[in-house]
Amino acid sequence: MGQPSSGFVLGVVVAGLCSAASAGAGAEPTDAIPLIVIVHDRAEILPETLDQALKEAARIYGQIGVALEWHSAAARERAAAGKEPQTSPQPYSVQLIIQDKLRTTSHRTANFQMGAALAPGRDCKGTVYLFNDQVAEFSSSRRVRPTLAMGTVIAHEIGHVLLQRMGHSPEGLMRAVLNAGDWERAAIGLLLFAPDDAAIVRANTTTCRA
Repeated sequence: MGQPSSGFVLGVVVAGLCSAASAGAGAEPTDAIPLIVIVHDRAEILPETLDQALKEAARIYGQIGVALEWHSAAARERAAAGKEPQTSPQPYSVQLIIQDKLRTTSHRTANFQMGAALAPGRDCKGTVYLFNDQVAEFSSSRRVRPTLAMGTVIAHEIGHVLLQRMGHSPEGLMRAVLNAGDWERAAIGLLLFAPDDAAIVRANTTTCRA
């Protein structure tokens, strides 16, 4: 397993945020671009918790016309056994590895590092990480719903892969540090990709189907 090269870090400016129900997902456009996410749940998260977190991430992508398709790693391996390799263009696919704990303390710049992404390649594939202990600690100390925090981190890290860059943006979901105002927007479904980032995500995801 490679060393994650970009992390989603939450600064100490996040404080005293009360949880709130997120906004409804809304209908995806009929021309939504598929994105396959293969989930490796090594932390054994409660199914209902993981389901709500994945729905939150899917809602964020649905707002920009990208439809996330979730697959468990074990089920996908069983389905692929004995099948001939497919040669036609396939959707972009991302491996989501959920670890029980953050296993490195190097280059920590804030209290919490809830996720990370490997340096993205150009082969329509990528790998991102979610660190369950960091999500739990952040949610407890900052009073943010765990499923909201988890879904937001997943969406952010997948964003690094699809944007094909490790850097962050000055606004929107891809900011390096989320403050209290950002989490308030997340809680009502308004923390989304900035327009320029949304356009790049759609373009790069579409390219894989060409």
